[in-house]
Amino acid sequence: VPTVTALIADEVVPVGTVEVTHDEAMLYVVYRTDPDRPIVTTALAVAASLSDIPVSGGGNPQPGQFPHKSSHDLVSEVVWEVPLAGFAASELVVAAFAQIGRRKAGAWGEGEMITPGGSWATYFMHTVVDCAAETIDATGGVV
Repeated sequence: VPTVTALIADEVVPVGTVEVTHDEAMLYVVYRTDPDRPIVTTALAVAASLSDIPVSGGGNPQPGQFPHKSSHDLVSEVVWEVPLAGFAASELVVAAFAQIGRRKAGAWGEGEMITPGGSWATYFMHTVVDCAAETIDATGGVV
């Protein structure tokens, strides 16, 4: 089941979406915006717990320290593929940051505040369900 949340700039302005899906091996995180609000950079942290998201001494998230980060050539879609092998948790914390538009407005995947009382940066949760499938033949079987 995909997790879809708004991509929010300046604390309240929806500028796109972040969609998270997975298969047996990979987590797919897709940032989407309108072409008039192109993506300039993205930074992504996926963790088993909120305490694993890189933050400063003051508790504010540090997108520059996120394990997945890149600049982009003013695109309207960015896809990150993250191996699931390192995660034992069935719920993953996703902190999805982007700089949007020519003025490079900071945007976050809408959710809960990473540091209550700190910056407005947010995270959301994605539930990982077992995607294994069994083949059913003429003798029957169970899915």
